[in-house]
Amino acid sequence: MHDRINNNLNLELLADEAGLSTFHFLRSFKYSTGLSPYEYYTWLRIEKAKSLLRYSELPVQDISHKIGYKSSQALARLFQKHVGCSPNQYREKI
Repeated sequence: MHDRINNNLNLELLADEAGLSTFHFLRSFKYSTGLSPYEYYTWLRIEKAKSLLRYSELPVQDISHKIGYKSSQALARLFQKHVGCSPNQYREKI
């Protein structure tokens, strides 16, 4: 998942790499992490965005594309939901 942060999540591929059926992969992943693969993947993307906002001068639009979102609005919605502020507000705070 870390290596594919800018791509769409492919559960079948991840399950195959783990040597499990998709059903067992989903169940095992949730048991191990407490999150579904999608929730974990979203968390990874948000953490990567936070790092890029903190340590780079890239515009939010570029960061959005770098972590696999088609628009800065998509990132902003998720960022607001998970972090409690917009990406620009986050950058201003740090």
